[in-house]
Amino acid sequence: ISSVIEYTFPNFNRWNWKSFIGYDNFFTLHQVGFEFLYCLSWLLVLLTLTVLIFRRKEFV
Repeated sequence: ISSVIEYTFPNFNRWNWKSFIGYDNFFTLHQVGFEFLYCLSWLLVLLTLTVLIFRRKEFV
């Protein structure tokens, strides 16, 4: 059940990069690119769900 939760909700700990800065580790281009794509994919999923939910609503 934990794997279902892991893939259902975004993992915000991915953007917690304090340990890299505190221990003088450096970001690789692969890490930054992957996190950007991860963020972009969640944004796409949430915007798609929003459009599907509010498509039939009439606000006037």
